[in-house]
Amino acid sequence: MTGFDRPPTLATVRLTLGPAAGTHAEAFTAFCATDAARVLGGPVDRDDARSGVAMPAGQRAPCGFGTFGVGETATGAPVGRAGTFHPGRREEPDQSRVIHPAFRRRGYATEAARASRTRASDALDLGPLTRLIVPANAASERGAERPGARNEEPRRADAAHVVNRWHHPAPRVAA
Repeated sequence: MTGFDRPPTLATVRLTLGPAAGTHAEAFTAFCATDAARVLGGPVDRDDARSGVAMPAGQRAPCGFGTFGVGETATGAPVGRAGTFHPGRREEPDQSRVIHPAFRRRGYATEAARASRTRASDALDLGPLTRLIVPANAASERGAERPGARNEEPRRADAAHVVNRWHHPAPRVAA
């Protein structure tokens, strides 16, 4: 993949991961205005939410990877985003995922995480990934455990709050 190529499309049993379309941006912007966005530092206004869409997607040009828009294959409904995110201020790439509240408790986060993690390992040769999770977010911590991540240590993240650093093994090890 070269700088400005479009991301590939990944398919799982129930999900399609691909370029974030306008419907993904609108759904993420709506999500960011709710209390559910507190795990990302929200709620935030529309401009900050749009930056939250553009930044991970825009990372694709210089890095060759970024997040995918995640949709239900059967309906096309945007359910969230997932993929590899690596702001320069962090030590390692992050296994990022956000599933909108209406689509939670269906296993979509685990399914999307496995697909994007496999892509990061097999196609991009990225090593083990991390996931930074606010300790109060028990659902995300359970979701990190399902594909094999382990909680390593609390640490200070980009913001002033403490997060837990979860480490994802390479997909071949976790399978």
